[in-house]
Amino acid sequence: MADEINRIQLTGKFLLEEDVNTAATILPGSLLKKDSAGLVLKHATASGFHERWYAVEDPLEGKTVLDAYAASTRVTSHLVTPGGKIQAILAAGTNYVVGDELASAGDGTLKKTGSEATGETLEQVAGFVQTALDLSATGAVATLGIIRVA
Repeated sequence: MADEINRIQLTGKFLLEEDVNTAATILPGSLLKKDSAGLVLKHATASGFHERWYAVEDPLEGKTVLDAYAASTRVTSHLVTPGGKIQAILAAGTNYVVGDELASAGDGTLKKTGSEATGETLEQVAGFVQTALDLSATGAVATLGIIRVA
């Protein structure tokens, strides 16, 4: 199961970003962006353009993939190259199967494409599901899932 793997970056190359202050609580596996002040936020445009930039765990501080970064703390993150496998947070409410296309859900999580809201245009595919994960049950919560970055 994906949540038993204690790292976000599984395969592939990446650029390490360090000491970037956050303006909100951020979980490892969240899709990121910077605001106009240079602070890190969860990506906030559903189906919108984004960098392949994800928060990762901070093992040097004894943190795991389940430990959130508090507001106004430093976030360790990776800019991931296409083809790399990572654990990203998948939005609740969907049954994900291998090969499903994913896009930003607008809250730092990823969602299955084809679930765009009225007036929302898919501008960029974020990745593809690598391990099936059923989050369609009532009460399901956003969960780490293995994806291949697009």
